[in-house]
Amino acid sequence: MIKESKIGYPIFDPKNRMELGHLISITVIVTAVYLRLWPSGALELHIPWIIFYPVVMVAAFYWGFTSGMLGTSLSVLSVLFWSQTGHLFIDDPGNWHGMAVFGVNATLISLIGGAMHRANASAIYTTEQAWRNMTGTHVAVERDKVVDHWNRTSCAYDGLKGCNSYYYAKLKELCSEKLGDTSFMSVMEIGCGTGDLLAHLNPAFGMGIDISEGMITRAKKKYTGSATLNFGVSEAENLEQVGRRFDAVMMCDVLEHVSDVKASISESSSVLEKGGLYFASTSSPIWAFPLWLGEKLGLKMEEGPHKWVSLRVMEQELVNNGFQILDSGYMTLVPMDIPLISSFFNNFIMRMPFIKQLGLTQFVLGRKRENA
Repeated sequence: MIKESKIGYPIFDPKNRMELGHLISITVIVTAVYLRLWPSGALELHIPWIIFYPVVMVAAFYWGFTSGMLGTSLSVLSVLFWSQTGHLFIDDPGNWHGMAVFGVNATLISLIGGAMHRANASAIYTTEQAWRNMTGTHVAVERDKVVDHWNRTSCAYDGLKGCNSYYYAKLKELCSEKLGDTSFMSVMEIGCGTGDLLAHLNPAFGMGIDISEGMITRAKKKYTGSATLNFGVSEAENLEQVGRRFDAVMMCDVLEHVSDVKASISESSSVLEKGGLYFASTSSPIWAFPLWLGEKLGLKMEEGPHKWVSLRVMEQELVNNGFQILDSGYMTLVPMDIPLISSFFNNFIMRMPFIKQLGLTQFVLGRKRENA
């Protein structure tokens, strides 16, 4: 059984987290000073900043801007006044220039670390709020705004996906790997867009639904000659009109856009055959800042109204709706095609413990129990 989060424990209170961050910053600075003093004979006095850069980076990335700046200030003061020799650490005028460079760089590191920390904290807060509402009403995404966004996007949707073709190719690989051979199966895709992912699976019978009429119009036009693919406008939270059951249901990059995660997974279960497969993927909340930045820089498609959904919430909702969890995890550290680098990080580094939880895409695969 998936255990409930320790939400509400004192350490998770924002004020306590800030105080703990400052305390840790002071501790690591003092440790760095002792490390600086201990090998001072080997390091010599004209390279006083070598030990403090990583300290500021750790403080900023894990505890935010103020902790990073606290680390920066304490580092400067330590170099200036804490010495074994009774005089300033800095005895070479050239090192005053080094101190200025360190101050500027450390401030930039603190700003970047603070921005990442705030984005991550916001994503965690949204995830925890969703968890608290597991037995009640989820934070709603406004349906009309979602429909309007994807209708407006539908005209350029395929072109925008082409700009991130590497990511979508990896997503197709993941779906094929987890669902297996679908050539003899009936498959429904909820949030099918213009139908490319469903077509890639090549099921014996495929039904794609989307809340956007613009997307469905283009999907029907693209696959008008297909004898096995069908498309229609419908909502993930209401599948009564589908009128049949499927061997597999998938929702890729969709759960974050629905108005009710609980209802959408429950409805998916209602159209699945007993023993049928359910596959869902979303972007991980820890990627909130990089994805936001990518949108602002025009490097990826705008997502429109959405909320972050954690892997834990997805798993728990499947369990609540009578699914057996077959697999879950993360994939894709580098979501763009960079020769050698992408394959190295996504195929090898991604498998390392702890590192694999930093992947962009989080996914879950479940099987509907016979008694569900």
